[in-house]
Amino acid sequence: MLTQAAAPSYSQSADLDTLEVTLADSDTTFFLGFLIDWETVEVMSDDLEINSDWWTFDPHSGMISFHIPEEIFLEYTEVAITYEKPLFDITQSFRLREFQVIDDTLQGMTGIDEPVRRQILTGDDLFGEADLSQSGSLTRGFTVGNRQDLALDSGLRLDLSGNITDEITILASLTDRSTPIQPDGTTQTIREFDRVYIQLQAPVGELELGDVDIRYDQSRFARINRRVQGAVGSGTTPVGDFGGGASVARGQFRTQRFNGLEGVQGPYRLSGAENEAFIIVIAGSETVYIDGNEVNRGAENEYIIDYSLGEITFTNNLVVTDETRIVVEFQYITQNFTRTLFTARGSEDNLAGGRLSVGATYIREADNKNPATQLNLSDEDIDRLRNLGDDQDELFVSGADSVGFREDAQYLQYARVDTVYNGEVYEIFRHLPGDPRGVYRVRFSNLGEGNGSYRRVGGAVNGILYEWAGPGQGRYEPVIRLQAPKSHQMVSLNSSFQLSEHIQLSGEWAISEFDPNRFSETGSGNVDHAVNGELSIAGIESRMGTFDAGIEQNYIGEQFEFFDRPRVIEFDRRWNIQREEDGDQERETTIYAGLTRDTGSRLRLNAGELQRNRFEGRRAEGELQLQESGVPQIFTTASYVNSRDEILNRRGDWLRNRGTIRQDFSVNQSTVTPFFHWEAENRDQRTLDGDLLSESLQFYDLNPGLQLQLSSLMLEGGLGYRRNRRPLDNQLADESVSRSQRFRMEYRPSDSFRTENSVQFRQKTFENEFQQESAAPRSRGVLMRSATNYSLLNNLADGELFYEANTERRALLQETYIEVGPELGQYVWIDLNEDGVRQVDEFFPEVTPNEGTYIRQFVPSDELLPVIDVTLRARNEFRIGEMIAHLRGRDTGALEHLVLRSLFEIRETSREEELRKVYFLNRSVLLDEETSINGQQFFRQRLSWRSEERTAEASMSYNQSNSLFQRAAGVQTAKNREMLFEGELQVSRPLRLLSQFRMLESENQNSRFSSRNFNISGFEAEPGFSLFINRSAQTEFRTLYGFKRNRAPGGDASARTISVENRTQLFLFNRIQNRLRLQLRRTIIDGPAAGQAEFELTDGIGTGTNIVWSLNSDYRATSLVRLSLQYNGRTTAQNQIIQTLRLVVSAVF
Repeated sequence: MLTQAAAPSYSQSADLDTLEVTLADSDTTFFLGFLIDWETVEVMSDDLEINSDWWTFDPHSGMISFHIPEEIFLEYTEVAITYEKPLFDITQSFRLREFQVIDDTLQGMTGIDEPVRRQILTGDDLFGEADLSQSGSLTRGFTVGNRQDLALDSGLRLDLSGNITDEITILASLTDRSTPIQPDGTTQTIREFDRVYIQLQAPVGELELGDVDIRYDQSRFARINRRVQGAVGSGTTPVGDFGGGASVARGQFRTQRFNGLEGVQGPYRLSGAENEAFIIVIAGSETVYIDGNEVNRGAENEYIIDYSLGEITFTNNLVVTDETRIVVEFQYITQNFTRTLFTARGSEDNLAGGRLSVGATYIREADNKNPATQLNLSDEDIDRLRNLGDDQDELFVSGADSVGFREDAQYLQYARVDTVYNGEVYEIFRHLPGDPRGVYRVRFSNLGEGNGSYRRVGGAVNGILYEWAGPGQGRYEPVIRLQAPKSHQMVSLNSSFQLSEHIQLSGEWAISEFDPNRFSETGSGNVDHAVNGELSIAGIESRMGTFDAGIEQNYIGEQFEFFDRPRVIEFDRRWNIQREEDGDQERETTIYAGLTRDTGSRLRLNAGELQRNRFEGRRAEGELQLQESGVPQIFTTASYVNSRDEILNRRGDWLRNRGTIRQDFSVNQSTVTPFFHWEAENRDQRTLDGDLLSESLQFYDLNPGLQLQLSSLMLEGGLGYRRNRRPLDNQLADESVSRSQRFRMEYRPSDSFRTENSVQFRQKTFENEFQQESAAPRSRGVLMRSATNYSLLNNLADGELFYEANTERRALLQETYIEVGPELGQYVWIDLNEDGVRQVDEFFPEVTPNEGTYIRQFVPSDELLPVIDVTLRARNEFRIGEMIAHLRGRDTGALEHLVLRSLFEIRETSREEELRKVYFLNRSVLLDEETSINGQQFFRQRLSWRSEERTAEASMSYNQSNSLFQRAAGVQTAKNREMLFEGELQVSRPLRLLSQFRMLESENQNSRFSSRNFNISGFEAEPGFSLFINRSAQTEFRTLYGFKRNRAPGGDASARTISVENRTQLFLFNRIQNRLRLQLRRTIIDGPAAGQAEFELTDGIGTGTNIVWSLNSDYRATSLVRLSLQYNGRTTAQNQIIQTLRLVVSAVF
C-alpha cells in the first residue's frame, strides 16, 4: 500500500540528511529521494536500529517501504531515516501548473468504494515472483574533439538465469561491445565479443533466440549446420516432437580441400567460393578434418586459426606432410545478398505400439532478391542476370566506379591512362597520388596466378595498392564477378518400422529445388528427389557375441542439391571418384554385417556398389578390433575398390590397409608398451586402353615404437619409414623415401617441477628420376617443443624454460592504417609534406588518450614463403632475501625483500636453408636482413628492494630489445637499450621523496622510409615529491631534465627538455574521484630533425613551450550508476590546441 507518512521533518549535518516521520500504517511506502546510495541508508527508532527485514529501499525509484508486523507496529511509529546526501537534489516531480483536485463522483457507489491499491516494484521485482539471478552492465558514451568528429560508444553485458515461472527457466547472455575484434582461435572454446543469446526451457520444449546454431543431422538428406541470427525452437507434444527456426545466415558455407606441404605446419589460407582472399571466418563455424578424421582447435590440440585472416596453422601435435589430406568446412562473411533460413521438422516415434516412427523435415535457404540489398549491382547488371538464366559462370563487370576526385578520400583513387607493352597500347588503371585525374575507385578480383594483369605491391601510400604488370603477368583484374541471388529448399520424409524384435525397415524420401538465379525466370526448375531404404538386423545374441547386419540403398537424382555434406568426408576417395563435381544421377547399394563382443572386440564387413553416369564402382571393406585379455590389442582395416569411369577414360583398382598393434607389459613398478602402426596402399589407375596414369601410387608406411611409463616419468620413442612408388615410363618406379624419428618425455616428480619435451625429425628424399618434378628434391623438417616449469625452496625461486621450433610458411606483411574513430583509434595522421595524401610514414602514435582515430593493420601478401619459426624463452624470479634467510636459517634484516626478476626471449622466423643454424640459434642467422622475416630479442632484468614498512623502496632495471621486420615495403630494424633507476623515501607521514634516472639508446633503420630513421641516445633525470594530505587528497610534483642526441648522416640534432608536472588525486563528497595532471614543458632542438626523429626527441609533444593537461573524473551516482569523464588537451609547436572529451555513463545491474 502506498501511504503518505505524516508530518516529515528534516535535519542536516555536513554529509548526512535525517528524515523523521510518523508512520500511519504498518505497510507504508513514500518517496525518500533520487541518487541516494542505498548502502548509506539507516533507519532508527528511539536510537535503536530497526530490523532490516522490516524495510526496503529501491535506489531506482527512490521509494522506501516499511513492512512492520502489526502486533508490534505501535512501538515503531516514530522513525528517523539517515542517509548520505546526494550530490544533486532531484525532486520526485516537476510541474509547470498546479493540479486541480476533482472529487471522485463514483465514491460511495456499490462495489466501488474499495480503495485502489498500488504496488511499487523494485528492479529485483521486475519479473514478479521470478527466481532469477541477474548481472551485467550497460555503457553509453561519446567522444568529441576539436580535431575529430563526434563518435558514439556503447556496450552491453547482461547475464540472466533462473526461473520465470515454476515451469519456465531462462538462460540469457547478451553482449555488445562495439568492437570489430574477432575471438581468439588458439583455444578449444571461444568467447565472442558481440553475442545475443536467450534460451527458454519448459517441460514442453525449449526456445533459443539471438546468435544460435542450427544443426539438423537426424535426416540422411536434409542435413544442415549453420551459425545464424534468429530463433530456433523445439517441443514435445502428445502427438510428437516438433521443431523449427527462422533466421538470417551470418555467412556463406563452404568446403575447401587441399593437401599439406612437406614439413609445413602452416598457415594454410582459406578462400571464398569465388577465390576471395583474406576472408573473415565466422568464429567457431569451422570443422577441420585430417586424412578423414576430425581434429580439435586449440594450442594444446591439433590446430589454431586466425578468424580475421582465414588462416589455419597446425600445432606440433600433428605432423603435416605432402601426403596429408586436409578438408575444412566453414562459414565466412560475405557482402552479397541477405540470406534467410527457415527450418521445420517433426517426428513421432510411438505409433503402432512403438513399432512405427515417422518424421518430416523442411529447409529453405534463400537470398533476398531485392536489388536494394545488393549495393554492387546496377540496374544494367540486374538486367544481364535476368537474361542469363541459370548459366552465369564467368560473368564479370568492370570494377571501376567513377566517383570524382576527392582530396580526403579514405581509399586509393586510380586514373585511367594509356601505356605501351610489347608495341601495343593498353588502357590501364594507375594510382597517381594527388593527381586530379584519379577519379576512379577500383575493385580488383583474384583470378589466379597468370590469369590477371595486376599485382599487389607494397608502397609508401596508405592502403592496398595494385599495379599493372602486363597481360598474363599477374593474378588480379579490375573486374567484379556478378552474383545472383539463389534459393534452395528441401522437403524430406522418413519412416522406420520394427518388423520384429531384431529386424527394422527404414526409409527416407526427399525432394529439393535449387534456383541459382532468382532474378531470372528462364532456365530449368532444378527439381529432383532422393530416396534411401535400409533393412537392418540388430541385437542377435550368440556365444560369439552380438550380431548385426543389413542392406542399404540410396538413389540421388541428377539435379538434387544438398545443403551440407550428407556422405562421409572422404566419399570420393572411398569410391575412387575423380570427377570434381557431382551433378550425376547416383545409385549406391551397401550390405554389411558385424559381430561385437562384451570385451570390446569387434569384426565388421561391408561391400557395396556405386553407379553414376557412365561410372561404376565396387568396393569391399573389413574392420577388426581385438581387445582380449592376454593378447595384443589390434585395430586394422582393409578395403578394395574397383572403378570404371568412361567419361574420364579411366579404370582403377585400389587396395588399402592400415592398422595398429600394441601390448602392455608390467615390469616391477613400470609399464612397457611396444606398439606398431602400419599403412599401405596400392592404387593402380589406368586408361581404358591400359596406359598407367599419374594418379597411380603404391606405398607402405611403417612406424614401430616403444613407451615406458614409470610413476612420474614417461618415455616414448618411435621410427617411421615410408616408400612411395609412382608411374614412370608406364610402370611404377621408386619415387621417394621418407624417414622420421620421434621422441617424447614427460617428467612430473612433484607439484614444484614439471617438464614436457618432444622432438620429431623427418626427411624426404626423391629419386633422381623424380627430382625435377618435386618442389624440393630433398626436404627436412624438425618439430621440437620443450616446456619446463619449476619452483624451488618453498616457492622462493620459480621459473619457466620454453623452446619451440617448427617449419611453416609466412607472408610478408604490408603496413596499412584504417580510420575507425577515437573509440578504437591509436594513431594520428600528420601530413608532413602537405600534399594531402596519406602515406604510411605519416602516421604516429597518439600522444594523449582518445586523440588517435586510426588503427594499424598488417595485411599479408599473396605469396607464402617457407620459413623456420623458433621461440626460446627463459623466465625467472628469485626472492633473494628470503632465499638467504632460508639457507642460513636466520633473518636477513633489511635484505629480506630483495627480489630479482629476469626474462630472456628470442623469436626468429627465418628462410635460412641450413636448418641446424636456426634450431641452435646461431648468431649468424639471427636478425639477418637476407634471411630473417621476423626476429625479436628481449632481455629484461629488474632488481627491487623495499623496507618492511615500505618507507623506502629502490629498483634498478635493464631492458634491451633488438628486432628486424621484413615488410612488403622494406626492412625495418630497431635496437633499444634502457637503464632505469627508481627510488622512494618516506621523510614524514605526508611527505615522500621520489627520484628517477633513465639512460637510453634507441636506433631505428628503415630501408624504404628515410623519415623513420634515427639513432638517439640520452638521459632523463626526474626528481620529485608526493604529499599525502588525507585520504581524499594526494598530490605529486615532478621536475624533469632530459637530453637526447640524434646522430644522422644529414647532421646531428640534440634536444634539451625541461618540464614541471603535477598530478593530483581528489576524492570529493565521497562520490567523485578526480585525477588531474598538468605539465609545463619546454623542448629546444639544435640541428636538423624531422619525421620520426623529431617525434622521438620531443616525445611527440613538439618543440617550444607546451602545456599538457588531463582530467579524469569518476562520479558514483549510486552503487549501480557511474559516470566517467576524460578530458585531455595539449598545445603544439604551431600554437594550436588539441582537445578531446570522453563522457561515459555505465550502469551495473
